[in-house]
Amino acid sequence: MKLIPAILILFFSSCSSIFWREAKLYPSISFSETGKNLAFLRIYYQEKNSWNPLDGTTNKKDYTSQITLAEIQPNLRLKKTSELERLNFWILPESLFYNEGKQVLAFINGLNQNEYGTPNKTVSIYNFTSKKSTDIIKGKSEIKIPLSIALSDDASNLAIVNAELNENGFYHNFKLHIIDLTTNSIQSSFALPDWQDSPTEFELAWSKSEPTLSVHAKSKLFTIKGKSITESKFSGSTLADNSKYAYSRLYRWESADVELGDVKLGK
Repeated sequence: MKLIPAILILFFSSCSSIFWREAKLYPSISFSETGKNLAFLRIYYQEKNSWNPLDGTTNKKDYTSQITLAEIQPNLRLKKTSELERLNFWILPESLFYNEGKQVLAFINGLNQNEYGTPNKTVSIYNFTSKKSTDIIKGKSEIKIPLSIALSDDASNLAIVNAELNENGFYHNFKLHIIDLTTNSIQSSFALPDWQDSPTEFELAWSKSEPTLSVHAKSKLFTIKGKSITESKFSGSTLADNSKYAYSRLYRWESADVELGDVKLGK
């Protein structure tokens, strides 16, 4: 009789290696250009245990993205205003921009649902009216692998840092491209030899109400206006926490495994 419990334990443990189950990453939030609303992003995927215990991780596939729009209440709680249909690709959380005025989202998204966070990705604009996303770097041979983006305050320009992979699989040849979204054309390009793929010390941000882009590259600050670029010494914390820049983080929130209704922002 002692054999039956052992068989049952073996059966149920093996089920986790047979059947796929839904899982999700911690959510992230992206403030709109007005700071009155935000986009709440959750990445979902299918998961099951590997047959090989030495893998040290689970098998994952079918990544999708769910975006919910919400209004920030006076008590810093969130009130859902709308929810998009689930998108059949993954979105890099730190790349999501929500523009209320033009009713668009900009983000870096994957091209393969089964490969989260890999170089196989592109940049898209989602339009709330048409409920469609458009690949805006398709056909632009200058842009190889997008690493970071920044949407302007009026959603008319998009800055993209792009790179290539060398023979050892490392990023190199970093370049910045500014795309005019009204014509979907590259307006200007700049080499960024000092760039690294690190979102805290290397970041992009547009100034509020003017077409000036700031590029923070560790100890340096590059300011771009039109086709001119100037260099100065960087001081302060991050561009994302500076209110002079569009889409800045006006409130604090530590990501946790909660749904939108349980999010409480802080000052």
